[in-house]
Amino acid sequence: TVSVLYWLLTSMSLPEGWKVEAKCTLPEYLGTEVVKYVHDRYKTNAVFAKVEGPVINLGMAFTTEINNNNGITHCLEHLCFKESVSYPKGLLDTFATRCGSDGTNAYTDDDHTVFTFNMVGQLALLKVMPLFLNHVLAPKLIREDFLTEIFHVNGKGENQGVVYSEMAGRENTEDDVMWNGITELLFGANSPYSYDCGGTTPYLPTTTLNMISEYHKDVYATDNLSVIITGDFSHHDALSELSKALEKAVVDGASTVCKKRGFTKEVAEMTEEERGLKGRKVAYFPTDDTSQGSIMIASKIKGGLSALENHVAADVVLRYLRAIPSSPLNQRFVHAENPAASYISGGVQMVAEPYVYLQFYGVPYTLNEELAKDVEAEHEASSGDDNDDAGDEEQSHEDSEWFTHDIFRDELVEEMKSVIKELSTNDDAFDNLKHAITKERISDQEDFEDDPHDTLLDSVLPELVFSEYPGYNIKFGEHLDRGPQFDSLLTKDRSWWISFVTETFLTPLEDSTAAELKVIPSIKMSKKVKRDKEKSTKQNVKRFGKAGLAKMQSLVEAAEESRKVNLSDEVKKGFPEEAKLADIKEIPSKLIHRNDENSLEVMEVDISACFVTTRVFFSYKNAPLELARYAYLLSELLLESDTNGLNYKDICNKLDNDFVTSYSSIGRHSSFMHVRVAPHVLGLAFYSEPSKAGLVSVWVKDLITNTK
Repeated sequence: TVSVLYWLLTSMSLPEGWKVEAKCTLPEYLGTEVVKYVHDRYKTNAVFAKVEGPVINLGMAFTTEINNNNGITHCLEHLCFKESVSYPKGLLDTFATRCGSDGTNAYTDDDHTVFTFNMVGQLALLKVMPLFLNHVLAPKLIREDFLTEIFHVNGKGENQGVVYSEMAGRENTEDDVMWNGITELLFGANSPYSYDCGGTTPYLPTTTLNMISEYHKDVYATDNLSVIITGDFSHHDALSELSKALEKAVVDGASTVCKKRGFTKEVAEMTEEERGLKGRKVAYFPTDDTSQGSIMIASKIKGGLSALENHVAADVVLRYLRAIPSSPLNQRFVHAENPAASYISGGVQMVAEPYVYLQFYGVPYTLNEELAKDVEAEHEASSGDDNDDAGDEEQSHEDSEWFTHDIFRDELVEEMKSVIKELSTNDDAFDNLKHAITKERISDQEDFEDDPHDTLLDSVLPELVFSEYPGYNIKFGEHLDRGPQFDSLLTKDRSWWISFVTETFLTPLEDSTAAELKVIPSIKMSKKVKRDKEKSTKQNVKRFGKAGLAKMQSLVEAAEESRKVNLSDEVKKGFPEEAKLADIKEIPSKLIHRNDENSLEVMEVDISACFVTTRVFFSYKNAPLELARYAYLLSELLLESDTNGLNYKDICNKLDNDFVTSYSSIGRHSSFMHVRVAPHVLGLAFYSEPSKAGLVSVWVKDLITNTK
C-alpha cells in the first residue's frame, strides 16, 4: 500500500510527459533508490539515483553498433563537443568550468557511447544539461571541425587529425592488439565485436563527414537516449529542464525515432572455419623489448546476458583463482620457480554475449630460432596471411616455450584440474572459495563508497544498452544490485561449484571452445609500423603534389583559425555565476590531529562511511642512497614475505581475511618506476570493516619488526 501510494504521489508531481516506468532500492548500496522515468512523446529514458554529497554526475548513453573499422561512433563522439545548432563553439566548456567542473567528457565502446559531466550542485546541472544535450542530439557537423578533429593530410604529406593520431598511437599497443584479437576469435568476422569502434588507421582516411552525419541521424534519436543522473537534486526540476532541452533539440533537427538501433538481433555465432586452428591465434605488437608478451584466454558464459548468477559466480571464481599472491593461478604461473607470467588479470565482460577472460602479462618470450619458426607457422595457420610483421627476431635463450603449440594451454588445463581436485577434497580450499563470495560482495560496496556515481552508471548501462536484445528478460535494477546473487551463491554446495568451475573454466579449454590469443613482441613489426608511416607520407606527396599539399595545409590552417572560440558579449551575458565554495553542500566531517602514546603523529578524519581507511607513512628521506635505492623493492615485498613465524602464503591469506584490501607503495598510488605524490615515504594502506580497524596497529608492528 505504501509503495503504491508513493508511486501515485510521485507520478502526480511529475512534469508533463514523464511517467515512472520502474524503480528499485539497492540494499547493497546503502539502500540507494533508483527511479526510471520515460517520456511519453520522445521515449527518452531518465534514470535518477540519489547520492549524498555536493557532486552530481550526468551521463547520456546511446546504444551504438558498428559494422566496419571506420570509427564512425568515435568520430561522432568527438564532433559532438564542437558546436550545436543553437549554441556556439566554446560555450559548453565555458559553462561547465564555471560550474565547478573539469569539463565534459565521453567514451565510445563496442556497443554504446556515453557522454558524461561531473558538476557541483543542482544549479550547474540545470544550466549545463540543456547545452550538453543539444550538442549531442543536434550537433553542427561541419567540414572545418572534421578536418581538424578527425582526419586531414598536412603540408608535409603526413596523415593527421585528433582521432587519427589517437588511434595511430594505440591501435598497435599490446592491450589493443589483445582485446581486438580475442573478440574476433570469440565472435567471428561478421560480429560488431570484431571491429575496432575507435577506427583503424587504414580505414579512418576513408571516413567522410557524410557517413558520420548519416549515422547521427539514424542512431542519435531521442528514443535511443538514456539520461542517467546521480546526486542530490530535485527529480521534478531535472525532468522539467530535460523536457525543454529535448523539445529544443527536436526543433533544431534531432531525430525522434532510431532507424538503426543496435543489438536487436543476436550476435552471430562464429563458424568452425572462422575459428581456424581451434580457437587459437597469434598476434604481434611493435616494441623494442622482445623479452615478454601476453596470453589471453576467454570463453562465453552459459546463459548469456540474463544469467546474472553465472556472471557473479564467474567473478567469485576469478577472485579465488588470482586475487592474492597465494591464489592458485598466481602460485602456478607467477610465484613459481620459473615464472610463466608477472601478473594475471581477469574479469567478466558485459557485452551482448558475456564472456569470462584471463590475461597473463609478462610471459617470457625467449625462444630459439627453431621454436620461433613454430610460432610463425602457427600464426600463418591461424590467420592465413603473409606474415610480414611476425616476430622472428634473433633469439639467444632456449628456456621458454610458452608461445609455441599448446604448452601454455595445457599448463592451464592441468592447473584447473588441480583446482577442481582441491575444491573436491580440501575443506580449506572450498572455504577459501566461499570466502571469495564475501570478499567480492564487500568489493562491490567498497567501489560504491569510493565512487558511487561511476558505480551506478556502469551498473545500469547493460539494462539500457541491451534492453531490446533477444532473450534479455532482466527486471530493472537486477544488474544494479548483486546482493540476491551473492545470497544465492552462499547456499550452493560443493558439487554445484565444482560443476560450475568445470563447465565455465575447464571444459572450454579442453574442447577448444575457449579462444586463446598469444600476443608476441616484435622488433620487426616496430620497424614495419615506421616504414608504413613513411610509405603513406610518400604516397600522399606523390598523389597530391607540392601545390596540392600546400593547398591542403592552407585549408587546415583556415579551419583552425575559423574554429577558434570567440564568444560574443551578448552570449557572455548569459554565463552562469562561477561556483562558490560557500554554495557547495559539504560532507560532514571531523578532523583530529594528535600525537599518540608512542609519539607518532596521528591524523583522524571522521566521516560517514562503511569502511575505515588507514594509511601509515614512513619517511626514508634521510636514508643513505645505497639503502634508499631498495625502497621500491621493499614496498613490493613487505606484504608478501614471511612474518612472525608465518610463511608468505599464510600472511597473504590472513591479510585477505582481516582487511577489504591492503597494499604498500612508495608515496601514494605509485606504480612501477612511476612515483607520484610524496616519493620520500613508504606507505602502507588498509581498508577495513569498522570492527577490524583495530587490527591495523598489530599488523603494522609485525610487518615492520618481524618480517623476514
